[in-house]
Amino acid sequence: MNISIIGAGNMGKGLAALFSQAGHRVSVVARETEKAEAAARDLGNGVAAAFSDAAQADIVVLAVPMEALPRRSMRPAGSRARW
Repeated sequence: MNISIIGAGNMGKGLAALFSQAGHRVSVVARETEKAEAAARDLGNGVAAAFSDAAQADIVVLAVPMEALPRRSMRPAGSRARW
């Protein structure tokens, strides 16, 4: 299975390692290309990819801090809650 992980921090790298050990093809995407490349290199068989490539994966995992997400995206659909 092709899995793309968005986020090259501790959580993203940890998940990438687990998925890779389980035999999946893993690509890592990050805002900073150098971080994605380093994570893929550390993984050994991982690939640093562009955000547009993530759409081609069978599964996309979002592994970024909540603070990195726009506030609007954290509201449930149809919610009238104010943040």
